[in-house]
Amino acid sequence: MIKSHAEVYKNCELTELVAVCDSDAERVDQCKSKWGVSKGYKQVNELLENESLDLISICTSSETH
Repeated sequence: MIKSHAEVYKNCELTELVAVCDSDAERVDQCKSKWGVSKGYKQVNELLENESLDLISICTSSETH
């Protein structure tokens, strides 16, 4: 059972998970480690300035939708 967007991107041969972003630095480090990603950001504007992206997922908990 797939439980995250990152897992889908990591397992799909048509996508490459290149970076993660979270305002919590500890979660950035955890996600980098879990998904084998070398780049992580705390600020979305920094992510967008430094990465060439074709796809981005904005994931929040259900109560913030």
